[in-house]
Amino acid sequence: MQPKRMLLVERLAYLAVIAWALWNVTFEGYRFAKHVRSVTHLPGLVYEGPVLGINDLSDYQWRSFRASAALLAGAMAGFVCISRLARALPAGRQPLMVAVSLLFLVVLHGSSAIFVLLLLLGGYGLSRRMAKVPYGLLAVWAYACATLLLVRIKNGFSFHAVSPSLSFLDHHSGLLRWHIHYNLLILRLISFAADLHWSRSPRMQQHQQHQQQQQQQQQAPRAAASPVAAAGNAAGGGGAAAAGAGAGVARGGGDGGLLGLSRAMEKELRTRVETPLPLSYYGLGSFLEYVLYPPLYIAGPIITFNSFASQRLLAPIKQLGATQVIAYILRAALAWACLEGLTHALPYNSIAKHRVLERLTASAFTPAPRPLHYAITGYWVLIFMWLKFTVIWRFFRAAALADGVVPPENMTRCVCNNYDIE
Repeated sequence: MQPKRMLLVERLAYLAVIAWALWNVTFEGYRFAKHVRSVTHLPGLVYEGPVLGINDLSDYQWRSFRASAALLAGAMAGFVCISRLARALPAGRQPLMVAVSLLFLVVLHGSSAIFVLLLLLGGYGLSRRMAKVPYGLLAVWAYACATLLLVRIKNGFSFHAVSPSLSFLDHHSGLLRWHIHYNLLILRLISFAADLHWSRSPRMQQHQQHQQQQQQQQQAPRAAASPVAAAGNAAGGGGAAAAGAGAGVARGGGDGGLLGLSRAMEKELRTRVETPLPLSYYGLGSFLEYVLYPPLYIAGPIITFNSFASQRLLAPIKQLGATQVIAYILRAALAWACLEGLTHALPYNSIAKHRVLERLTASAFTPAPRPLHYAITGYWVLIFMWLKFTVIWRFFRAAALADGVVPPENMTRCVCNNYDIE
């Protein structure tokens, strides 16, 4: 048999095994879930009418997001509209967007937004102070870890602990608990501090000067080809560094997985991450706009400060168009539809959360679950978790894309397309 034909037969055999396994885990999973619902009560199931039937909403995070999705979509759409209108006022764009972000913060956390701002301002001041100090970034890390640990131990701060006369402010805590989202703020603070520290390091400044001299000597026509380079030259610095970083990341390649776009866009994003900005762009306004950016504030994904600021303050990603954004929104909607189908047909999150298999094993009136049922339960819970985070992250990433900001994609692969469970 020819090698190509043998390879084809081998692949067909693999596909047959995978198809059999998926059919078995789906059919047996549906049959067993139906049996469980008939013999015991599953908390967290909601009846949604004769058409939709039962829906597994036992996961608090998914239930909360699903219930507030319409409100969040309206808020994101409103923010994107304001942001795009603000671009007509270049001088006043950033103050307006910072004001909108602060309003968003107050709506989310109420009076507790004061604690968020104080902690952020402390981190900003420390980052600026330690920017040129050797190992100064370690001080920012220590501040971030210490405040995060304190916030988690205290479950947030209260105004009553500051002064009993301020206790009334504790009754206006907003829609979300601020300390739950503080870990994401810490990641953004560290990104800002790291980018600022490296941009002011002597090695980076020497590298920029060296690159600029090379560009002037060679008179390379592509020195300003990148949007980052062109905007950096207009701002008085950064263009040569952008070209140098672009040459460096060219070796990294890429599979074009971001939005299904070309390698050129992925290379451009990597260039923006590695390209230091002019020092004037590391100000308080840019910092607040970055850490409080509404589309990415609640759940991420995390974008580095250099990449965010270059897209907001210098030049947007030109390869990003309406077609790509709409296609990504449709992909997010498809993932949501898959999750809805899963929670309606296979309520295994409720089965696992409430230890139904253990109850059935201990019961003398129902057959004990087989080992296959334990494996199926773990599999579908894993699928549910992956889909849940995929939907949430893509929802907010789609809002950022609609605003012209391209953050990284957290979910680049399917949960079933991994080599190991890790």
